[in-house]
Amino acid sequence: MNYFKKLLTLILKGPSMANITVDGKIYDLDTLPQEAKGQLSALQQCDQKINNWNMNIAIAQTARGAYAAELNRLLEEVAPVEDDA
Repeated sequence: MNYFKKLLTLILKGPSMANITVDGKIYDLDTLPQEAKGQLSALQQCDQKINNWNMNIAIAQTARGAYAAELNRLLEEVAPVEDDA
């Protein structure tokens, strides 16, 4: 994700004018071919999905921590099985 943020920077200049920087080169968004605009759109959608997945992972990790803490609390009331070793 960070690679793409370094690779791609969108700079707004005005109401409808924007520049895009790719690999250190600046391009006028309005002059890009449709195919390039399509690739840019696909890249932005990928970034959005990755951001959403990362948020979902953070939520799941937080929930997992809460479940683990509650399990530990509940197990305090249960005697562990003796180890025969």
